[in-house]
Amino acid sequence: MTTTRWAVLICRFADDTSVIPPLVHYQRLFTGAGTGSLNVVDYFREMSHGQLDLSGSQVFGPFGITKKLSDYPGFIDDRPGLFKMCKQAAVDGGVLVDTFDGIVVSMSGNVSGKPGDGVDLWGGPPGIMNAFCDTLSLSPSPLGQEMGHGYGLDHARQEGSDTDYMDRWDVMSVFDSAAMAPNAEWGTVGPGLNAQCMRSRGWLDEARVWRSSADSFDTVIQLRPLHRYDLPGVLAAELPGGFLVEYRPKERWDAAFDHSAVFVHSFQDNHSYVMRGTNGNFDLTAGDSFARGKQAGLFSVLAGSTKMDVVAIDDRNKTATIRLVHRSPFIEPSLVGSVTAGVAAGGSGLLFVGGKFRPVPPRGLANTILEGVAAYLDAAEITDSNLRAQVQRATLGAITRSIDTFVAKSGSVSTPAPLSGGPGNRGHAIE
Repeated sequence: MTTTRWAVLICRFADDTSVIPPLVHYQRLFTGAGTGSLNVVDYFREMSHGQLDLSGSQVFGPFGITKKLSDYPGFIDDRPGLFKMCKQAAVDGGVLVDTFDGIVVSMSGNVSGKPGDGVDLWGGPPGIMNAFCDTLSLSPSPLGQEMGHGYGLDHARQEGSDTDYMDRWDVMSVFDSAAMAPNAEWGTVGPGLNAQCMRSRGWLDEARVWRSSADSFDTVIQLRPLHRYDLPGVLAAELPGGFLVEYRPKERWDAAFDHSAVFVHSFQDNHSYVMRGTNGNFDLTAGDSFARGKQAGLFSVLAGSTKMDVVAIDDRNKTATIRLVHRSPFIEPSLVGSVTAGVAAGGSGLLFVGGKFRPVPPRGLANTILEGVAAYLDAAEITDSNLRAQVQRATLGAITRSIDTFVAKSGSVSTPAPLSGGPGNRGHAIE
């Protein structure tokens, strides 16, 4: 387990007279004093599969700064400046802030005086363990994201979009759409992190990720809830293409979900992407599927395909049953050897294989014929009989032309000479 200590600095503007929550509230939220209450310590312990321990964090303050609350809107874009000012106030107060792994500044006050209008909320940039919150964001939901930036996490997205905050089932989309669950002590908690975000930080227990070394497979497995590393079993499944499958029951951090569900995520450029199922939804339930590649017809043998079916979700026993199917693409067989004679661009020529010269025909004919046959058989699914016949005729014609082209490139064929001596004389050789 890795110990990560955050210094939490309570600060206030020179003219701020608002009531600050009691010190014990901050301590229960950020340190081991609140373990078991779904606080920040609990959150990062479960999201890291037990690898992070934030219980040694400490709370300091309150510290006053020279800037006035009434001046803040004038330098709202100077976040680093305000952060630096608060850090210095803590240093002047005797806090050894540089002995901590990260710093959270929690500012009191209300910028506009309107309800729900705090001071500011931000974190990072990713990998820089600085975070800023106010009295309106003292919750594991926004803090999970802002402190998560400090650990290197970036915002979560949806498949097909580079817009941030679009995965409502992940804490890295808090504010715009995330499903935050109400909590009596903290206001809101969750949602949790997806498996790709956890993997990107080295927090996913890879020993409990199902994966296959086979080129093709068809198997049924059971998943445990992604964040319940205390339960035995598989916590995620990896599919070809880098996809991770996870089960998220409607409980604890994810209690605000519409229902328990299975999710598939990909990861690129430090962003996770929640993937759509075949019916267009992201939160997959029993009967839903996720698929890549051509699933039906002979042509799928050439292209390859991957599919995940949600067979059942059993929240009582904390399992999700899924079926995983993958077919590797067909690869045209080829000879391997040293080229000793001119091999044309089209593939014809001679190869020296096993101590012998072997002729090599033009490449691609086998695949061309297979693709044509596949297209012919797939056309049987066309309901319009006229269109079906038209497509099949065109496919057969394409196959015939490919064979004719191959024969023509292979050289001319000798024509037998007529036999002499009449029909009864069969002793002459054919020239």
